[in-house]
Amino acid sequence: MGCPDPTFPDNSEFMRAFSRRVKDRRIPLNGSLELTQRCNLRCVHCYCDGHNAPSCGSGQREEMPTEEALRLLDEIAEAGCLFLVLTGGEPLLRSDFATIYRYAKEKGFMITVFSNATLIDETVLDLFRELPPHAVDISLYAATAETYERITGAKRSFQRCMDGIARLRDAGIRYRMKTVLMTLNQHEFADMEAIAERNEVPFRVDCAINPRLDGDRSPLGLRVAPEQAVELELVSEARHASWNEWHEKSIPLASQGKLYNCGGGVSGFHIDAYGWLLPCVIGTAFKYDLRTGPFDKGWDRMGSWIAKKTVPEDHKCNHCDKRLFCTWCPAFSELENVDASAPCEYLCLLAAARKNRIVDNNAGSEVAKGAVT
Repeated sequence: MGCPDPTFPDNSEFMRAFSRRVKDRRIPLNGSLELTQRCNLRCVHCYCDGHNAPSCGSGQREEMPTEEALRLLDEIAEAGCLFLVLTGGEPLLRSDFATIYRYAKEKGFMITVFSNATLIDETVLDLFRELPPHAVDISLYAATAETYERITGAKRSFQRCMDGIARLRDAGIRYRMKTVLMTLNQHEFADMEAIAERNEVPFRVDCAINPRLDGDRSPLGLRVAPEQAVELELVSEARHASWNEWHEKSIPLASQGKLYNCGGGVSGFHIDAYGWLLPCVIGTAFKYDLRTGPFDKGWDRMGSWIAKKTVPEDHKCNHCDKRLFCTWCPAFSELENVDASAPCEYLCLLAAARKNRIVDNNAGSEVAKGAVT
């Protein structure tokens, strides 16, 4: 008698079920560790305070030394973290990057490194060959040296980025590309995507520029008009199909009365370069000093704090027909509006434009088909 043929869920179903279990148990599965806010570039849109000053009211507090970073890796591994982003600033500026990276790999983390690729050299490649990262996420800001250097404020930064990408590719290291869409680079968006296509790597785009952590609102002047931003965002068939699938498979989102509906403080966290535990990279309303207390205590306190943050039933976002297409989050609103519960007008307009392109255009196509038949 043959064994029964088991039916396993596909990857997407499994991950959704897994994600629900993680959130129900409040396991900090996803984390990011900021190794430094220092950077070798001076990007005009950067969210770091004063372009690389300490965040969260930490004054001139020093970056975490090596031993503290390693201790935190022990603590977050014990708490259940599996997916870890090493970020900055530019994390490769840390002289002890290899020590921290190697230790994290030996703890079993699946590591993604956020980098501008300009510091990828043979030493870094040797490390990545020996202990491959899950991926290196490269920030690509333009497709020409002139535009790239206008954004980054650093001469030869475009060529150094291209050289770093080529080194990763030739070494067989897994990498991806992403960009921040802004008025300074929107005319080169198609060419940036073409660079990713030639390298045969995924490419993603973020349209939502936010104020700096110190309250400086000057980056907001770089935002692309919402309709234009969404047009570029959805020009990719893959991204359009992804949003379309999300809309078709999702059900109306019921209000749970919670302010925080994301994974921050539930399954995700961020630790900045100065040892503060935060819900996410821009969520600074809650902070816990990991230099004076252990991660598990800070994680519990953050969960209690987030659980108390609620919104009334009549909150504008609760009944908005654009919720499925909105990337609003309280941390973003707190930076932009001071009030974490306030809707962000720019994100609302982006959501409306996405809904128009995905839902309303699809409905129009169906009506047209019906008329023809």
